[in-house]
Amino acid sequence: MLFVLANGTALVAKRQDDRLVMNNGDSKVGEIKKLAQGVLSFKADYELSAAEVDWAQVQTLRSLDAFQVSTADGRRLTGPIERFANGDFTVTVAGQGTVTLAWYDVVTMVPVETSFWAQLTGNIDSGFSYTSGNSQTQFSASGALGYAASQYTFGMTGSSTFSGQSDGTSTSRNTINILNQLRLRPKWFGVALVDLLNSEQQDLDLRTTLGGAIGRWLVLTSKTEFAALGGVVYTHEQYSAPPDPTQPGSDITNNVEALLGLDLSIFHFKTMQINSKFTVYPSITTFGRVRLNYAPTLNLEIAHNLYWSFTLYENYDSRPPVNANKNDFGVTNSIGWKF
Repeated sequence: MLFVLANGTALVAKRQDDRLVMNNGDSKVGEIKKLAQGVLSFKADYELSAAEVDWAQVQTLRSLDAFQVSTADGRRLTGPIERFANGDFTVTVAGQGTVTLAWYDVVTMVPVETSFWAQLTGNIDSGFSYTSGNSQTQFSASGALGYAASQYTFGMTGSSTFSGQSDGTSTSRNTINILNQLRLRPKWFGVALVDLLNSEQQDLDLRTTLGGAIGRWLVLTSKTEFAALGGVVYTHEQYSAPPDPTQPGSDITNNVEALLGLDLSIFHFKTMQINSKFTVYPSITTFGRVRLNYAPTLNLEIAHNLYWSFTLYENYDSRPPVNANKNDFGVTNSIGWKF
């Protein structure tokens, strides 16, 4: 809920003298890797891999390197950072001076890397199942890429599912979603989106959705992200089902729809993550037609950056323009890796 390939700013190699002190007195000197979902990753120069600690148990933290810090009011601040024993957290922003926050208002923190490619985040998932009784197979694959700058974020996701039986019919479903989010003011953001959907279950060759929306963060913390948005989209649809004889050309339609959506993410450190997107598209040009998309996902960590994912998807259309299924529902199980 995505790119400027370079910002032209000359960046230097990252220092290795960041300082961390925990509430129990433990201290380290090394490199801050990131802060996400309430977990701080820190690598001392004598460690082979980064250690992960509870952000709430940190007493002090200091780095002379620039970090991109996202806050509970939706801001993104860039500059050297410091956390103090009294709970204050500061970011020294070029041209603005020192910005002071409470430590719990810091949602994420990532170093400003030396290249665009190093700042990309994403994941790859894949799953397969087979039932011998009816020779049924199901294959699923999905992936995502994301990039965050000081004023905007870019995200692109895609998924593909295939199911079939040796003596029966087969179906496939393919999606591509592109979302560009621009910060407007604290807790408010604008969205530009492109969605592509192919669903044999609904006899839908291709649905292309283009539009924009205004959103607001209702909750934004290291453990919970909850946003609501509303806007308008244009939709072009092409169906494989025969058109209604009384409505020639109904297999190709163009619509203008309203967009109303809720987006919820819940984190439990790195071990569990729940993402849920609920979107309703009431048609403006076809009175009474309503489309609904719902896609909750549960991720459970197996090992470092490796996780099991369970996804449910629901795509409902109250009034398809052709004689096609109103509903496209399914579940997928997969193993994924994030970077």
